[in-house]
Amino acid sequence: MTGESFNGTYYGGGRYDRDSLRELNWLFRDVVAAEAMPMDPRLFDLLYSLQGMLSGRGPILLLDGYRTQERNDDLARRNGEIDRASTHISGMAADVILPGVGNGALASAAKQIRQGGWRINRAPASVHVDCGHTRQSAKC
Repeated sequence: MTGESFNGTYYGGGRYDRDSLRELNWLFRDVVAAEAMPMDPRLFDLLYSLQGMLSGRGPILLLDGYRTQERNDDLARRNGEIDRASTHISGMAADVILPGVGNGALASAAKQIRQGGWRINRAPASVHVDCGHTRQSAKC
């Protein structure tokens, strides 16, 4: 949505890089509210694993990351697929696309990793992944 990107190393030498995490937190911000929060680094690990499983076919496109409670509540009122207690609120979820990879294949890879929840979103067409407990997400 913003045209921004991250191309760096967020983990190395057995630890997360604070500056990279700060940059990723801003990238994953609620763009409507222009508000960021510390994202759960396990989400970045999950996205990295997905990209690796699918042969790193290109950058992961982020459609939605962190959501403020207010924005999430507004979305939930308009869309029954949105959970009022979404993992997006706690910085643990992302709705993504991996160009060249169908959403079914992306969701299947997320299921195989077993590091959180996943769900294919209809509109906009994307895949919800999160680093919550392992499950197929009913709502996102």
